[in-house]
Amino acid sequence: MGLLKESTNTLFDTDAIQKGAMIYAKHECWDEAKSGIVSAVKSDGIRVLYHPNIANVTAFFNIFADDVANGEWQIRWSEDLETIYQYPEELEEGNADDV
Repeated sequence: MGLLKESTNTLFDTDAIQKGAMIYAKHECWDEAKSGIVSAVKSDGIRVLYHPNIANVTAFFNIFADDVANGEWQIRWSEDLETIYQYPEELEEGNADDV
C-alpha cells in the first residue's frame, strides 16, 4: 500500500493511513523513533500524538508529505497491529530496527 500520491505537489494518500492508526516514525535528525497515535490526516501532513515520558503530558509532532518524499522520515504504521506498513517501502530488514 503506497503512502504518497503523485501530483504536482506530493500528497499523502489519505486512504492509506487514517486517524487512530498506530505509528512509529523517525525523522533523520532524531536519535530515536517515536511511537504514537495518528490524530489527524490531511493530504499535506499527518499529526501524531505521543507521550514524551513526562508525567501527565502529551505532545504532537507533524509529518509533512514533502519531507517524507525528500527521504527525511522512516515510518511504520498499522490500523490493527497485525498488518504493518512502512515507508519507504524498500526499507531493508537490517535497517528496519533503526526505525
